[in-house]
Amino acid sequence: MLRNWLVFVRYSLPTVMTTPALERAKALAAAQNRTIGMIANGARLPEVLDELCRVIDALTPGLVSTVLLMDPDGTRLWPGAGPRFPPALRPAINPWMIGPNRGACGTAAFLKERVIIADVTSDPRWPDEYRSLAISHGLCASWSQPLITNAGTVLGTFAMYYAEPRVPDPSDLDLIEAAGQVALIAIQMERSQAALSMVSRRLIDAQEKERARLARELHDDINQRLALIALSLNRLKSESAGAGRFHEEIAAASAHRSAAEPAPTAASATPFAPTGVCGSGISTAAHCIGMAVGMSRIVIGLL
Repeated sequence: MLRNWLVFVRYSLPTVMTTPALERAKALAAAQNRTIGMIANGARLPEVLDELCRVIDALTPGLVSTVLLMDPDGTRLWPGAGPRFPPALRPAINPWMIGPNRGACGTAAFLKERVIIADVTSDPRWPDEYRSLAISHGLCASWSQPLITNAGTVLGTFAMYYAEPRVPDPSDLDLIEAAGQVALIAIQMERSQAALSMVSRRLIDAQEKERARLARELHDDINQRLALIALSLNRLKSESAGAGRFHEEIAAASAHRSAAEPAPTAASATPFAPTGVCGSGISTAAHCIGMAVGMSRIVIGLL
C-alpha cells in the first residue's frame, strides 16, 4: 500500500504543480521577496501593501483585495491598501469599527479568526446600513483574514472581495492565508524599523543633551578659574604697589634723617659697625627691613 502511495505521489505531483496553484505559489513567493526588498529600500508601508494587493488582484479576474490596519486603541480599522477598492466606499471604512457583526473585516479582527461572508446580500454579519452600498459597488462576497502576531495582537486584516456570491475552495483559503502572512510580515518589519528609528533618535538626543551639559559645566569651570586668576592678579598688583610706596617712604625718611644728622668723625665712628649686602648704618638697615617686609607681603599674597 505504501508503494502504491509513493507511485501516486511521484506521478501526480508534477501534474498538481502545473495547476494555477503553482502559479499562485510563485506569485506569492515573488510578492514576499519584493515586499521585503521594498521595505529594506525604504519604501513606505502603503506602497508595499498596495503592491501586494496588485499581485493578488492579478491572480483572479474580478478579485479586489484590501488591507486594513488596526488603530492603536484596538477598536477600529483604518484603510491601509487596496488600489482596486471602490473610491466611493473609502469614506465608509475610514475608520471601520470592529465587532461581532461588522462585516468580514470588523468581525475577523474582533474574533481573531478568519471570516467568510459568501453572500453579502443575506449574511447577518454584514451591517444593514452598508449592505446596499457594498452590493451597488460590486462587493457581493467578502472573505477576511486577521493579521495576528505570535503574541496574539491583531495588526489588521487582509480581505478579498468578489462581484458575485462565492464560497472559497481550499486553494482560495490557502491564497488568503498566504497573502495575509505576507502583509503581516510587511507590517511587522515596518513597525520594527520605526521602533529602531525612534530608539536611535532618542539616543542621539540623549547624546546631544549630555554633550551640551558637559560643555556648560566646562564653560562654567573655566569662567570660575579665570575669575580666580583675575582676583589673584589684582591682589598681586595691589600688594606690589603698596610695597613700592612703603619703600619710597622708608627711603625718604632715611634721606631726611641723614640730612639732619651731622657727619660722623673718625673718632666717633664705631669700629665694629656691621657691614654686608645690606650696606651699613641705621638708614641702610631700615631700608633692608622695608624690603623684607614688602617681599613677605608679596609672598603672602601669592599664597
